[in-house]
Amino acid sequence: MEHKIGIIGSHEEILGFKTLGLVPLAVRKKEEVIKKLDECIEKKEFAVIFVVENWAEQVEEELLERSRGALPAVVTIPGYAGSKGMGEKKLRKIVEQAVGSDILFKD
Repeated sequence: MEHKIGIIGSHEEILGFKTLGLVPLAVRKKEEVIKKLDECIEKKEFAVIFVVENWAEQVEEELLERSRGALPAVVTIPGYAGSKGMGEKKLRKIVEQAVGSDILFKD
């Protein structure tokens, strides 16, 4: 079975990714983000699902819960406004859970 790569975000943000072979999963409300992600996980067709940062930030805890398995990898990417640091924040949480302290981003 060949796995797909999907991207979740608003129609305007993600449509161009279709030319790169990604499956666009357009959303209009934050509830649709989790619904689309759950559908992708259930179908087991996706290896990677990118979520545009402004949408990921609205459902941050739910995303973290659903991205614990090996597949699909759920990756946050910046939107039009640029990065808000959400990817770094997610990595920090994962490292803290695994190691027990913040060894990467100590201030």
